[in-house]
Amino acid sequence: MPQYKLVKDLATKSSESVKAYLLGVDLRVKQETKYHHNGTNMFSVILAKKNDQWKVFAFSVANSNTISEAYANSKLKTAGRIDVARMLEMAVERERHAVWENIDGGIIVDNRATESQLIEEAGGIENYLSNKALSTNRLAHDRPQDIRIALYNSSGVRYDIVTVSFYDAIKNTLPNEWGKTWPMESLKAGAQCVKMVIWSLIVSPWYPNSGFDMKNNNDGHYLPNTEEANCTQAINAVGGIGMENSDGNIFYASYASGTQGKYGTQYSGQCSQWGSKKWADEGQGYFSILDYYYSYSSKSTGAIQEFYY
Repeated sequence: MPQYKLVKDLATKSSESVKAYLLGVDLRVKQETKYHHNGTNMFSVILAKKNDQWKVFAFSVANSNTISEAYANSKLKTAGRIDVARMLEMAVERERHAVWENIDGGIIVDNRATESQLIEEAGGIENYLSNKALSTNRLAHDRPQDIRIALYNSSGVRYDIVTVSFYDAIKNTLPNEWGKTWPMESLKAGAQCVKMVIWSLIVSPWYPNSGFDMKNNNDGHYLPNTEEANCTQAINAVGGIGMENSDGNIFYASYASGTQGKYGTQYSGQCSQWGSKKWADEGQGYFSILDYYYSYSSKSTGAIQEFYY
């Protein structure tokens, strides 16, 4: 049986309807996976109150930022059997390098993309080498190789879980999220949003108890065999270029439809799809568009940055 220990109350202020916790869970598993390993596992838990009952709203693997904040509290460094410093090392390793280790340092999963996969995403060797030359530190982030996606039908019933290559996941999601004929800079902004949502879900799993990384009816409308040439061109154009926050961390690049003809809210932490089109129609480049929404927001305390992989 798992043993739960409250490591830290994550809520910044008391709330009558929402509470957040960081839990250390001591597990014994038959087989270690990227979702669970033997020994302490760290989870972020969000409880929401509905009809006077507390219910679990979210139960996800704790990311390095959350664990780092807990580690800054000296009382947690020796909290029972929980080695908070080791938990932080493991979180950084998966978020930076797409490698999952167990507590003893053994590799459970190595999900780093191969060079041939990176070349394919960049649309060919020329663009790949160009981006490689721009990178001053290619070890900043290793791109993941694949993702497990839960497929749901129109009634909201899950009918399959598939393992898809990272590139194919982007190619078969972007056309179902952005306008296929929209300006290239809007599509490139969309490609970055879709890419970083997928990337963040792989390295900071939201659904560890379900055995998949992404829901195609919630996190991105992935549908097999829906690739579109314009969208793939945009994906290739930003292939090898990632987006991180001012702390140098991968983040979930939220997006929503917005309103046609409106920019949407600056520094909201959420990209407006229609807003990206309006900006692109007016001549703005894709990174300026992304900067408008994500910098100085809940996703990044300072200006967002690009990195090359």
